[in-house]
Amino acid sequence: KRLNGDDTPRIDYTDGGCPVLLTEPQRTNLIINSEDASQGILSNCTVQNGFVSPSGELTAYKLIEDNTNSIKLFRAVNNSLTTPETSYSSSIFVKKGERTKVRVYGYQFTNQFFYVDYDLTDNSYLGSGTNNAQVDGYFIEDIGGNGWKRITIIGQKNASYSWDVGVSPLNDNGDVTYLGDGTSGLYIWGAQLEQGSYATSYIPNNGEANGVTRNQELC
Repeated sequence: KRLNGDDTPRIDYTDGGCPVLLTEPQRTNLIINSEDASQGILSNCTVQNGFVSPSGELTAYKLIEDNTNSIKLFRAVNNSLTTPETSYSSSIFVKKGERTKVRVYGYQFTNQFFYVDYDLTDNSYLGSGTNNAQVDGYFIEDIGGNGWKRITIIGQKNASYSWDVGVSPLNDNGDVTYLGDGTSGLYIWGAQLEQGSYATSYIPNNGEANGVTRNQELC
């Protein structure tokens, strides 16, 4: 799925058969800096830029663990309140590095979250969970070569909070808390948080505090 210019048909090849015209509903990406991981919140990790992203540009980042025994967490920031008891889709593109397993969150600072774990080598599901939240669904999608995957988790909470899209590398045992080596990590790009029970194609946001909206597409 690609975002083309105005009035240019977008063609969906993702099912592997005959391509179809991609038409989607209106959606808003609430993540403020969806491609600039240096603007995120980092806990026990750092980021390094200059890697090839799914768009073919040098806009991807490597998420690098520190050498403490801890959870290593990147949060792509959203400052907008969300609607209680309503499904939101959190998604991000990830690629394995030295770490090949990953956790993706819908994350709120006061420890309300939902998450899913995947092995990026074979796309296998490793588990999911919640804390004061509800998981509605999750999936992983291969993004046409170069090892990139898009992981989506869908869930809801019972109060009106803002929440972020979070990523944590896991160790070889699938543990989220582990002793890092200070150099290992994985690659991230294109965070998206949108209201809805499924994720739509990626909407870049390069600093718009109220989100970037793609209008409903009409054929």
